Amino acid sequence: MEVKREASWISKKCENIEPVRAWLALGAAIYSLFILTLCDSFGVYYDALVEKYNASRADVGMILSIRWIFIFVSAVFISPLIDLCGCRSVVMIFGFLYAATNALCSIAPTVGSLYFIYGVLTGVGDSGILVGSISAVEQLFSTNLGFAIGFVNIGFSLGILIHPMHTRIFLDLYGVSGMYLMHGAISLHIMIVAFAFPNRKRDVSTKAKKLDPANSNSSSKSDDKTIHTSDGPHDSSSSVILKDKCYILKTYLRTMMDFTLLKMFCFVLSIIHYTLLLMVRLGISSQIVSCATFRGIPPNRASYLISIFGSTGLSMILLSSIFMNMSWFNSAIFSGLAALSMATGAFVCAFSNSYVMFATSAILMGIGDGMATANLPLLVVYVVGVERFSRGFSLFWTLLVPSALGSSTFVGWMVDVHGNYIMAFIILGVCGIISVILAVCVAIIKNRKNKVTDSVSSVTITTKL
Repeated sequence: MEVKREASWISKKCENIEPVRAWLALGAAIYSLFILTLCDSFGVYYDALVEKYNASRADVGMILSIRWIFIFVSAVFISPLIDLCGCRSVVMIFGFLYAATNALCSIAPTVGSLYFIYGVLTGVGDSGILVGSISAVEQLFSTNLGFAIGFVNIGFSLGILIHPMHTRIFLDLYGVSGMYLMHGAISLHIMIVAFAFPNRKRDVSTKAKKLDPANSNSSSKSDDKTIHTSDGPHDSSSSVILKDKCYILKTYLRTMMDFTLLKMFCFVLSIIHYTLLLMVRLGISSQIVSCATFRGIPPNRASYLISIFGSTGLSMILLSSIFMNMSWFNSAIFSGLAALSMATGAFVCAFSNSYVMFATSAILMGIGDGMATANLPLLVVYVVGVERFSRGFSLFWTLLVPSALGSSTFVGWMVDVHGNYIMAFIILGVCGIISVILAVCVAIIKNRKNKVTDSVSSVTITTKL
């Protein structure tokens, strides 16, 4: 009897242990996201691009804005590719695209060519790696899924901590062209670690029918039009196959995002809140090194500001995972505090004239970035619920495009017009304050709705009794 009890106890414990392959995939995903943050060292060589191409700061800032636009938009179309081809294939293909386009930037003749190579192609590759890596973790983890999805964000913070250091070294030794070649070589590692990801192909036909059951009869009828021969079943018409595949793809794409969520006032407010928050984050992180150099800080020392930003963000991601398990935790208020920290960092950066003040600004920005990064999935769940999270998150992520347009490009344009960074950073700080107010509004509205729902349910129970 004791042996049986011991065996059952061990089997129950083993059920809560993820397979080794899942942890290997988590490590590979962290490394993939670590590589993707090469773009966060853009501020290190921002001035070098301005000098090399003799372009305005707004024109060079547009490179990063276009990249973020395509990261946001193309993420929606990566999901069906993962269902059709598997995570491993998607990450390997887009990993090669990401590495090749980074290397091609070394021979870009004009800023306009960088718009396409670095902005469009590298942005699409970035999106494919990001979605594919997180999907691989989601497929392999079950018991510890929440921990794994949160822990994988450490890759971002580690990249922001380390990449600016070697980017400055490559820039000093080899120039902009050599630096891009080195980035391309580093990025090739993604194709190797992708072998740790699963290559499961989901049943897209079944998923499409579940998403659109009303029209599933048309596809099921085509299944009956098969002829069984000695060689196996064959479809009686190739046009039926094509029509069925088109129906599946059309249904899948149509149901990827739930546009009815736009009727929810809280959802719209949360998108505007996070867009403004992201504007502050992208605007400051891409320009803080250039601003510090402009005000007399040596370039080598200024490059470490992004590393300070990344190390603080890493610490906050780990601390946030503790806060998120507290009973009093409110996702909207937490996101508002992240925006407040970033807004304060923007105001400090606007009037910084010493390395200590710039470092203080980087720490405040890192605190806000770590909080916002760890909290984003929970914010979407808080607003739309668990059942609608998948399609809600896709729509939420895609609608963050304005933040890319209003970040580095806006700051570069303001510097070209005014000749300094003060006005640009003050405006970003004001955007952060507005973001705080919107986050508080979301929390108030959700709390009122929850109270109304609880009172209605209590009245219903009392009536039944």
